[in-house]
Amino acid sequence: MVLGFQTKLPIDTISVKVEWDVEARVWYTAETTMQGLNLEAETLDGLLEKLPGAIVDLLLEADQVKLQGAERVVNFELIVPRTAEIRAR
Repeated sequence: MVLGFQTKLPIDTISVKVEWDVEARVWYTAETTMQGLNLEAETLDGLLEKLPGAIVDLLLEADQVKLQGAERVVNFELIVPRTAEIRAR
């Protein structure tokens, strides 16, 4: 007897390091553990909004989203280098 539930595959985590391009004035994916994930946006929030859809599209292209009724769950970590200037008097 087969019940109507899906099995979840192990959760993968994709790392995405973004950087600011001063000349182009955009945030872009500088490094990632997912091949082909190349995005840019004028704002960090804009880039963050694009990430889930781009990841799903790449998984679909690689035919890795659904395997025989199993659901694939993918996390991503966003790495944003930040610097701050501190002045002591």
